[in-house]
Amino acid sequence: MAMGDKDVVVGGNIAGVTPKHDGAALSDLTDDLIMEILLRLSPENRGRWCKRASLVCKSWHRILSDPGFRGRYVNLHREEILRQQRHAREEVERRRLRILTQRHLSREEVDLLCRVRHIS
Repeated sequence: MAMGDKDVVVGGNIAGVTPKHDGAALSDLTDDLIMEILLRLSPENRGRWCKRASLVCKSWHRILSDPGFRGRYVNLHREEILRQQRHAREEVERRRLRILTQRHLSREEVDLLCRVRHIS
């Protein structure tokens, strides 16, 4: 259908023309487009969604295994990833202190250890 002077283009389609929706298969998407979508997924629970996504098909597995993808993902989500790691590290420290205070050391000894650790 040739576009005439009276045809209006709306959102990439000619107004009045209904685009075909044949349910394009995942294989029709290019690897670059899939990579861009995967790059934007939240780092929250990334281990879980990354494992599941890598099982979708070989091309997704190849994309997710690519060191270039991992590097871009980390660069894009650096602040969130660092925040999650800091939170996890703080949680481990809290658990260690809880174990120490419950079993081995007095509260004063634990406080002293914390001060010494932060000084060094």
